[in-house]
Parts: sequence; C-alpha cells; structure tokens
Amino acid sequence: MDRRKTDRRNVAAQNFKIPDTENIFKILYKRKFLITIIIVIPVLFGMTYLKTKADIYRATSSVKIENTNLNLAEFQDIMAGTQFNTLTIPNHIEGILAPSRAHETITALGIVVDENGNLLPTKVPLEDLPIAQDNVIDHGITESFYENLHISQQEPSSIIEISYDSPSAQNSATIANSHAKYYVRFQTKTKLEQAERLNKWVAAQIMSLKEENIKTSRAVQAFKSEHGMVKGGSSEDLIFQQISDIAKQLSPIETKELDLRARVDLLKQGKSHVIREVIESQLIQSLKSRASIATQELQRLAIDFGNNHPDIVAAKKELSQINKDINTEILNIRRSIENELETAIKQKKLLTDKLKNLQNNADTLQEKQVMLKALQLEEDASHRILDNFRSRSEDMKSRIDFTRPDVTIASYAKTPMEPKGSEKAFILITIAALAAVLALI
Repeated sequence: MDRRKTDRRNVAAQNFKIPDTENIFKILYKRKFLITIIIVIPVLFGMTYLKTKADIYRATSSVKIENTNLNLAEFQDIMAGTQFNTLTIPNHIEGILAPSRAHETITALGIVVDENGNLLPTKVPLEDLPIAQDNVIDHGITESFYENLHISQQEPSSIIEISYDSPSAQNSATIANSHAKYYVRFQTKTKLEQAERLNKWVAAQIMSLKEENIKTSRAVQAFKSEHGMVKGGSSEDLIFQQISDIAKQLSPIETKELDLRARVDLLKQGKSHVIREVIESQLIQSLKSRASIATQELQRLAIDFGNNHPDIVAAKKELSQINKDINTEILNIRRSIENELETAIKQKKLLTDKLKNLQNNADTLQEKQVMLKALQLEEDASHRILDNFRSRSEDMKSRIDFTRPDVTIASYAKTPMEPKGSEKAFILITIAALAAVLALI
C-alpha cells in the first residue's frame, strides 16, 4: 500500500509542469468573476466607510528661530541657552512638543471633546492674561491633541512648521496659530527671565569687583600710612637728593682732610718752611727778620768783643728768644692745623654716618616702593577689570534685545479651503491593491 502511494506521488511529481504566461492568463480569465467579486466587495466597503468618514483639514503655521550667537566669552555660562548651534532646532521642536506647551494651548482654548470624539475649542483666549494651568487636563484630550499635531523643519532653513489636523477647517487654523503664539509667548517670558537673571548676575559681579577695588585701595593707603610715605611726592627722590647733597659736601672735606694731614706730616718732619701758613705768617716773617738782624749783630760783636762780653751774651739771649718765639708760633700753627684736621675728620664722620643712614633708608624705601608699586598695580588692575566689565556688560545689553524672543511667527495658518484630498484616495487605492493581491492569491 505504501509503495503504491509513493509511486503515485512520484508519478504526479513527474507529470507536474509550471504553467507558462498564457496558461496563467487562461486560469485567471476562467475565474474572472471570482476575482472581480473579491476586489469589488472590499472596495465598496471602503468607499462606504470613506464616504461616512469626516473630512480632515490641515492648517499650518510656522515659526522662525533667530540666530543669537554673540562673541561674549565672559558671559558664556549665563548666556549658554541663547547660543545657536546644531541642537537649537531640535531643542525648539522638543519645546513645541513639550506637555506643558500642549496643556497651555488646551487650557487657553478651552478644548473639549465633542460627541464625535473630536477636539473642539470653546473660547477665545485673552493673550495678555496669564494662562492658568492648575486644572487637571484629561489624558485622552492630550493624546488626541498630540495625534493631530505635526511638527517639522523646513530644511535647510531655521523655520519650524506647526500643523494641526481637524474635521473643522476653522478649528485646525485656530489651534495651529494658538500653539505657535503660545510658544512664542513662552520664549518671550523665558527671554525676560533670562534678562533678569543676567542683570542680577552682572550686578553681583560688579558689586564683587567694587568690593575688591575698595579692598586694594585701602591696602595701598594703609601701606602708605604705616610706612610714612609722602603723599603727593616722592620720598625716594627726597632721600636721593639728600644723598647727593651730602656726597657733594663730603668730597671737599675729604680733600681738605688729605691736605691737612700732609701739612701736619711736614710740620712733624720739621719742614715748616714749605707750609703755607708759616710762609704767610707776618709774625714769623717779622721774627725771622729780627733773628737775621740779631744774628748779624752777634757776628759783629763777636769780632769786636769776646764771648763773655755782656753785649754778646745779651745778643745771644735775644737771638735765642726770637727762635723760641718762632718755634712757638710754628707750634701754634701746627696745633691750629691739627685742630682743623680734627674738625674735618669729625665732619667727615658725621657726613659719612648720615650718608650710610640715608643709603640704608633708601634701600628700605626702595623695597617699600616695590611693594607699594605692586599694590598700586593690583589696584589699577582692579580698576581696569571693573571698568572693562561694566563696558562689556553695557555692550552686551545694547547688542541683545531682551524684549524680542529668539522665536518669531514666520507665518500664520490660514483656514484651509479643501480637506486633505489625497488621504481618502490613498486609502481607497490601498484597499483596492490589497484586495487584488488577495484575489490573485
């Protein structure tokens, strides 16, 4: 039995042939009524459904994203949200689709669900008044809102299209325009909040810089007061002037000291005849003249009288007295020169000590001046930073219009005159194609 079945299958397999195109058309032609019925029935049902199905209208409004890139490096942290980059457009699309924006539009328009399950605006919002969002919105309304809301970008531009589908042409335009306007209003509010936040931040920075400026100024004044530095003048210049004056006084005193030492040494060596004071002394010259006369007189008397003659003894005594007077006067001159030398040495010592003190004071003052200049540089830097920050903040405020949002209405949605015609035709063609495929199978 099994062998007979196996043989029959083998025979059938050997007798089976793939039909050619002509045979296929003959097979289909024989069953044309069945194929037609399979195709027509779904198409009729689809036409009946589409005829009873309400027309859908799509209205589209558009918003434009502004490029707000500014070269404000020091404000990058606070201005990060306003910079235009590759994520700006996607971020705005996410913002338009945010649940809070949908709730705002639904609340402002008072959207409810009608008896046919469609969303219906029930009021005209007052745009200047805030929109209360305290009420809880039905989840079904939100889902239906998102099903009919369509967001897309007009590439490569920065325009975002906001479309809404509704059985009512007027409602589709109203909801599309309202959603766009409320998003722009939200961005305006965000921009104003950012402006307020920026102003507070700038004010805090300026206050901090002012405090730092006052701190550095006080440090400079305290340093001057503590070290007794001249206000309005240069203590360093004054000290150096004194050093210069003392150096000028010291030079002739040192020269005089050397001269006096040389004359004292000559007097000690018995070379009084080369000393100016001895040469110019009238008393010594007079005594020397008298000594010369006395010497001549003694020589004359020695010729006429003996050594023990009273006149010769008297002449010798007179000559000896004259020489003593000369020596005494020379000694007085020497003492005078030595006193003058001692005075010069004392003057030199006083001036030298004062010069050393002034030089020490100058060194100390130079160190203080270096420290003072460092404090003054810090004070000047603080002033410049404060002035530059004020200037940059004013420049930033003048270049950024915080009253205008980064998003503006590019075009408002107009009430569509015709429904989305291609949708029903597409559905009907799809039904017919599926039915034809099923009939052929």
